[in-house]
Amino acid sequence: MLNREIYFNDPLKNHLANEGVATVKDDLTKLELDILEYELRTFVCDGAYAEGLERILKSYIDSVKRNAKQPCVWISGFFGSGKSHLAKMARALWTNQTLNNGQTARSIVDLPSNIAALLDELSTLATQHHGLHAASGTLSSSAGKNVRLAFLSIIFKSVGLPEQYHLARFIMWLKEEGIYDQVREYVTKNAKKREGKDPWEHELKNLHMSPVIGNAILNAMPGFAPSPGEVSKMIRSQYLQVKDVSNDTAVPLTFIIAPSD
Repeated sequence: MLNREIYFNDPLKNHLANEGVATVKDDLTKLELDILEYELRTFVCDGAYAEGLERILKSYIDSVKRNAKQPCVWISGFFGSGKSHLAKMARALWTNQTLNNGQTARSIVDLPSNIAALLDELSTLATQHHGLHAASGTLSSSAGKNVRLAFLSIIFKSVGLPEQYHLARFIMWLKEEGIYDQVREYVTKNAKKREGKDPWEHELKNLHMSPVIGNAILNAMPGFAPSPGEVSKMIRSQYLQVKDVSNDTAVPLTFIIAPSD
């Protein structure tokens, strides 16, 4: 008997779609979803993986039922032990991620009955609250002492907001006022066209210098300010670029931006 014959999948015929490295991030491109599908199909939910998922799910569900404060989960292990793989599988199973072929994460993983039951219970609880959501990313070394800002950027990105704090807050204000779609449409139609650049994204990136955004806000909210220039002044004073935020600012934001449907 050859060594290759003892494996369920022949290693000479089975290509590692992720090159043997699991990367936990919010990326739903076709390529990343194809890689995720491979990882889910080859995920062996047994041993420490099954035990870890069970502990995470039981702890979360129990805290929801008791209306108690949610404890954190720390996945530890030596280099290459599968920490990222467990986190990535947990994230996909948590939200029951839909894949390129229309299947869902839970439908293609051979799950132990107790884990499947806990995931079903999680989904049931979600219908009674605010749905299921997950955010994932890496706190890079460039974050330095600005861990809260780095953490918020991951949360912002997961709900389709700009990663920069001041831009995310500006978009949140537009949505709270109910004028986001109107402002974006105005900017898209009236901003200077630049080859290869989305007009809205370009103007938003240059928020403090964009006259067209001031015009767009006045178009949506007549009487908000005497002139577009005054709107721009308000934006520059209200939505400053910051180097850090406090816990009192960061923590409430993680709840405000969570999906409500």
